[in-house]
Amino acid sequence: MSSEIVRRMTWEDVPQVVEIWKDTGLAEGTHTVHTWFRFDPEGFYVIVSDTGEVLGTCAAIILHSKLAFVGLYAVKQSHRGKGLGIRIWKKAMEHIGERNAGLNSVPEHLRTYRDLAGFSNVAPWCTLICEGVPNFGKRNGEPEGIQIVQIRASVLPAVINYDASVHGYDRSKIVTLTTSEQDSYSLAAVRNGTRRVCGYGCLKSNVQGSLLVGPLYADRADIAEELLRRLFDEFPGEYNGKITVGVINCNSEAMELVKKLQLDIGQEVPRCYKKDQVHANFEKVFGQHALNFCPF
Repeated sequence: MSSEIVRRMTWEDVPQVVEIWKDTGLAEGTHTVHTWFRFDPEGFYVIVSDTGEVLGTCAAIILHSKLAFVGLYAVKQSHRGKGLGIRIWKKAMEHIGERNAGLNSVPEHLRTYRDLAGFSNVAPWCTLICEGVPNFGKRNGEPEGIQIVQIRASVLPAVINYDASVHGYDRSKIVTLTTSEQDSYSLAAVRNGTRRVCGYGCLKSNVQGSLLVGPLYADRADIAEELLRRLFDEFPGEYNGKITVGVINCNSEAMELVKKLQLDIGQEVPRCYKKDQVHANFEKVFGQHALNFCPF
């Protein structure tokens, strides 16, 4: 009989969970798991040995009453092939219940999620993981009529409203948590003479050594570029000189921006849903928020 148990993640488990994800070679913020755990502490599951060692992880975040998102699904390399993954997956699916849910699939596992796991509705677009040392070129100043500011309490309500215009629902709690995340830096674009936000972005330390964009939303490409330039130039922590960003290939301006910055365009990541596809203002999404935890 198996001695491993599946249970909800605790704060004490977080360092081991982050290390398991780091070992996959995939990107995640150094404190992003902490942020989303604060948002939905009941949405994280681990499978542990009888000594308390975390062997696998899966997140099933409840975004609102009708939508969940699945990610952070990984088992330690040394314990794969033992059926641990399916045990933790089943517990995560129980947590989701009858809600719609989305996930990002690595290409080699698309068939499993689509044909066997119930995530049969595949979006017609993909996320592209782009990485490299950004070449911003000569700076021509801020876009006309736009001011870039740090996200403080005075501007946060306008940032939350802008975020809702992207997603189509209020995300006050996670926007507040994300813009104050440890090892991260956040800026907003505000129209001069007003408090009207026309974009915002967050840059955070990545477990893989680069800086991870998440999110980067803007009304226009030049605003997104200036936000990213300032985030990159002003980031207070250490990093390897590179940035990593998830771009949806149905936003042509976002694709043009990563090409302009001379980032390497890497793996295509399909999006799968249990029920209906989820939509957003795609034209405002220049960098996705968190590939493990939410759709955009």
